Amino acid sequence: MKVKEEFAKKLLVEGNDDRHVMLALRDRHNLPKDFDVVDCGSIDNLEKRIPVIFKVSGIEAVGIIIDADENLQPRWCALRSRLSAAGFGMPDKLPKDGLIVENDLHKAGVWIMPDNSSSGMLEDFVSFLIPGEDALLPAAAVGKSYSATFYGVDMLLAIGFCVRSRRGRQFGEMEK
Repeated sequence: MKVKEEFAKKLLVEGNDDRHVMLALRDRHNLPKDFDVVDCGSIDNLEKRIPVIFKVSGIEAVGIIIDADENLQPRWCALRSRLSAAGFGMPDKLPKDGLIVENDLHKAGVWIMPDNSSSGMLEDFVSFLIPGEDALLPAAAVGKSYSATFYGVDMLLAIGFCVRSRRGRQFGEMEK
């Protein structure tokens, strides 16, 4: 289902699970609801959308959150190239604390999951949010199945939306 976009600020994400996690984190941390979280459907579609989105009238800012997956460097190079072509001065290396750049008309921000420097994905980032003493964390890490009577709120909000991911499947298997 296509979600209506209504704001001049956009946060581009790779897929629907990513979109739901970002919306949950936005709501959980009481961030203003003044930006659209856009499910691009895939990394390829997201990359193709970059040059187009900055030509749309009224766009102020575009954030981009993607997974590093197996190797962060090719992902960064592709984004850097697309944003450079869109008129942004881009550094050779992605700063560890994220990137925000501006040109005469727009702002752009980049975050590559999980931490701008490691291989991984959104689910790895979310696992960093789970307190070490969370009773389900050890089971999720090894895929062990057992019953529990409570769940960490951040885990439910974030990983609960990622049911098709590896980590999400591990979480679902604990319920059986």
